[in-house]
Amino acid sequence: MILSCSAAAQARLELSVYRQVRLWSITRTDGWLRRFTDHNLEVEFLEQTFRPMNGMSGSANRRETSFKGQNFEAIGFISDSDITADDLATNRFVDAVIQEWIVDWKYPFQGFFLYSTFTIRDHEFDGQSWKAQVEGPMSKL
Repeated sequence: MILSCSAAAQARLELSVYRQVRLWSITRTDGWLRRFTDHNLEVEFLEQTFRPMNGMSGSANRRETSFKGQNFEAIGFISDSDITADDLATNRFVDAVIQEWIVDWKYPFQGFFLYSTFTIRDHEFDGQSWKAQVEGPMSKL
C-alpha cells in the first residue's frame, strides 16, 4: 500500500480548496482493464479517461498503519455493461488488481491526494449483486 500526496495536492489540502473524487483502475489477470470514477462526469487523469460507474460501494473500509493491511469489503450490483454476470459467475475478477487515486475532480492534473493498490481475493455473486473481499499489499505479510 502506498499512501502519498503530490506537492500540488498537499498545497490544496492546506488551503482547504479541493473537491475529492475517487478513481479506480481495475486490471484482471486476463489483461482486461477498465477505469471508473465515483464522479458523475468523466475525469481525465494520467492521460487516461475514468468514466462514471454506478452500482458499487465500499463498506467496512479501514485504513490502518499496522501490518494488518488495508482490507475492506466492496458490495454492489451489475449496472455497467463492462462488468457482466458471466465475468462474476466465472470468478474472472479474483486476483484482479485495483489502483485507487483520490484527486480533485476540477484539477486532477495537479496530482493526487492519495494513491493505493489492492487485490480482489474472493467474491460472491448471487446472479444480481456481488460482494468482494479486497486486500491491501500488507495483508500478505
